[in-house]
Amino acid sequence: MTTILDTDNRFFDYCMTKGIKDPFREYMDMFARRCSMEEQNGHATTVIREETEEEKAWNTEWAKRRDEYLRLMHTFRLWDFHFWMDDWDKFQRYGNEYVDMSIYMPCDIASRQCNMTCPYFGGKCPRETEELKCPEMLGFEGRWEFRDEKLLRVRD
Repeated sequence: MTTILDTDNRFFDYCMTKGIKDPFREYMDMFARRCSMEEQNGHATTVIREETEEEKAWNTEWAKRRDEYLRLMHTFRLWDFHFWMDDWDKFQRYGNEYVDMSIYMPCDIASRQCNMTCPYFGGKCPRETEELKCPEMLGFEGRWEFRDEKLLRVRD
């Protein structure tokens, strides 16, 4: 379980380093602007006003940013998982509509074991000639590691 949390921490470091904003925080801020506290019948009540046309348009654009963020997050997570996860069935369960699972084969995960369910089992495996490449959308090679350049300069 802690390894999954480490992956999440790496993703948040990645977003911070790359200047990627969490669209869910944006949404919470926008929603909070529509809310106010009022007293009704002696009780504090949260009142949520109707969305304006501008806010409806913002929501449409926000949904695109949300999907792109989720695509990035799930792609990052699965890429990180393949370095340490050694159970192909469990690894596949983390796949969803936001990530391209077709790039992974059983021999790509930490156990490096072939699997009878692989379409290349008993045949010519593409991994014999070419290693798995990091998805382009992530913009790095290998495994993401956070490097705080300020901290490194202080240590030197």
